[in-house]
Amino acid sequence: MPITPTTAASLKTAHTLTVVRAHLAFAADARRLGHEHGPWDWTPEVSHSIGEGERVRCR
Repeated sequence: MPITPTTAASLKTAHTLTVVRAHLAFAADARRLGHEHGPWDWTPEVSHSIGEGERVRCR
């Protein structure tokens, strides 16, 4: 049975939340230690379809 876009999106939700929560913990620790760290110092992983089942990941 093929996975629909809706199903694929729902499977990614938990992963996305985990990554964002990990970054928030990293940012809070960096701030606590006095390190420079702003909202643009991190980019979530983005995956794009390039056809025929292949994908490319951008960071």
